[in-house]
Amino acid sequence: MINISDLRPGNIYSEDGSLYQVLEYMHQKIARGTGKVVLKVKNLSSGSTLRKAYQSGIKVEPVQLETSTAQFLYVNQDQAVFLDTSSYEQFEVEVALLEGKMPYLKEGMEVTLRKYEEVIVEVTLPIKHEYMVNDAPPDARGDSASGGVKEVILETGATVKAPMFIKKGDMIRVDTRNGKYIERVK
Repeated sequence: MINISDLRPGNIYSEDGSLYQVLEYMHQKIARGTGKVVLKVKNLSSGSTLRKAYQSGIKVEPVQLETSTAQFLYVNQDQAVFLDTSSYEQFEVEVALLEGKMPYLKEGMEVTLRKYEEVIVEVTLPIKHEYMVNDAPPDARGDSASGGVKEVILETGATVKAPMFIKKGDMIRVDTRNGKYIERVK
């Protein structure tokens, strides 16, 4: 058991049969009383985000997740198919678990899986990855009102704001956490 005040963002704990990942931590001191810990947590089973308040001194069950790597193969209706890189077995993950990551998931991409009791609770993409630009509007010379950026479409179908000099066929590096352009790959 771990004291609730020892939790920090990124930690995972178990409560009432559900797994929660700490997103934000805040300690509130109450005059003439015990402190209160307010956590913003993500339920790893349902994917919902909520705020939870605890009295200082409460203990929760910490959870250690098993980490492995896999290679993304393809999407089959509402299931994403992966290949375990150590055992070479194929397995499926619900697309709902990949919410927000699907636009940057590319065939052959190596991802990190986090499991709890053989159940996958999180799929993490590489932070930076290279993509081919499938479509880019021509740069409008003298158009400084838009800040020198335009929206380009990547090979996965995702749209990214990139500098005006990026054109169709260029390879660019993108931050998969927020979908921001990093640099053009030579």
